Amino acid sequence: MKICVFGGSFNPPHMGHILISTFVREQFAFERFLVIPSFIPPHKMQEKIAPFEKRFEWLNRIFEDVSDVERRLGGKSYTLRTLQFIKDKYPDAKLYLLIGEDSLRDIATWYKYEKIFDLSNVIVYPRFCDRSYMDKLKIKLQRYWHQIIFLNTPLIQISSTLIRKRIKEGKDISYMVPFPILKDVIKTYSEI
Repeated sequence: MKICVFGGSFNPPHMGHILISTFVREQFAFERFLVIPSFIPPHKMQEKIAPFEKRFEWLNRIFEDVSDVERRLGGKSYTLRTLQFIKDKYPDAKLYLLIGEDSLRDIATWYKYEKIFDLSNVIVYPRFCDRSYMDKLKIKLQRYWHQIIFLNTPLIQISSTLIRKRIKEGKDISYMVPFPILKDVIKTYSEI
């Protein structure tokens, strides 16, 4: 069984997340495509984050297979713990972790990042990044580079940060956030 894990804070989920998942599902034959919101994202402790229950509810409205594993694990949401939980549940599964290029750039700062590669291959979708770091990253991750799959997909310049900023400024986000969650997203981030 091939399982793709698409994790993140999803603060809020947006059309970019949907488009990325669509491209990845078209390119790979996954039996499961798990969308997993962070319970307590350790790299975003300074951000104002909508409550887990709200983000989980939004994801369930727009994706088919959403897991609350990080809430059940409790504490800070470390990717390694999540992957290990899934591997324990599906020991014969081949795991893939879907992340953005910006996350790959910072992966060496993640909790026991080397062990992530022991459990999974990493699929990377393009983000608008200064790629001057790529040579250094390739050296740092040399041992794991063969496990990293770079997607050739359109560059999607929608981010949760941009959406939150536009809401604070009273600007339109209609085509950035899926319609079923649009009003609730605006209300939630107007109050945070």
